[in-house]
Amino acid sequence: MQLAGAPVGFGPWLLLVWRATPGAGDDGRRGRCYALIDARHVGPEAFRALRGRLKLSLRQRNAGQADDNC
Repeated sequence: MQLAGAPVGFGPWLLLVWRATPGAGDDGRRGRCYALIDARHVGPEAFRALRGRLKLSLRQRNAGQADDNC
């Protein structure tokens, strides 16, 4: 699975969307998987750490794509 685009923040929630890749026994269909993370259920420190990590990985991925286009 790979994150599809940037995570979306809605106040105390974070929406993650993954592209599902076909695996053994799944007839080749591709789909999307979703996760809605509520800060109240993971704690404020863990939520901030997750948002920060996702932003950092997105920046690194975008920087890598910009380097590939040169």
